[in-house]
Amino acid sequence: MIKILVVVVVAIVGILVMTKIDPNVQQQDQLAEVSEYRDGNYLTIVIEGQVVNPGAYSMEETKTVGDLIVASGGLLESADENAFNRETPLLGRERIYIPSKMNYAPDCEILDTPKKINVNTATAEQLATINGISEAVSKAIVAYREANGPFMALEDLQNVSGIGTKTYEKIRDYLTLK
Repeated sequence: MIKILVVVVVAIVGILVMTKIDPNVQQQDQLAEVSEYRDGNYLTIVIEGQVVNPGAYSMEETKTVGDLIVASGGLLESADENAFNRETPLLGRERIYIPSKMNYAPDCEILDTPKKINVNTATAEQLATINGISEAVSKAIVAYREANGPFMALEDLQNVSGIGTKTYEKIRDYLTLK
């Protein structure tokens, strides 16, 4: 009976110790702590893709995508720096995605290397060449850009009629802002 009790106590202590060591649990605790001590001027923004430490960060609403990249440990070498604008404000955003450069295996011969299309300068015809963008959606992108000015972040494409989350995730690696 005493052996069973000792095993149960050791198991409980082990579980408690492991949850304190788990970096994911610790990060969630820190985020909860941060939000308790901040007033309404902070946002929780998720950064994904080619950054050192993707995840959720609590940032002042006046900060920019560049500040968020710094907070996440910086960019990986594979990040496509032409696919986002560091000066884009975080306010009004919940998620930022940093895509990778288009890379190909060294043993693969590619005759025509595809290039990313600049969403701020492309014609509807050029945009329609991307798999996932129909002719109607490409025209909607151009119309939105003409009415609202250049896109500040690729995520803003989701404001265009016909581009939801799934479509955006399918096309985002083939577009650039610069």
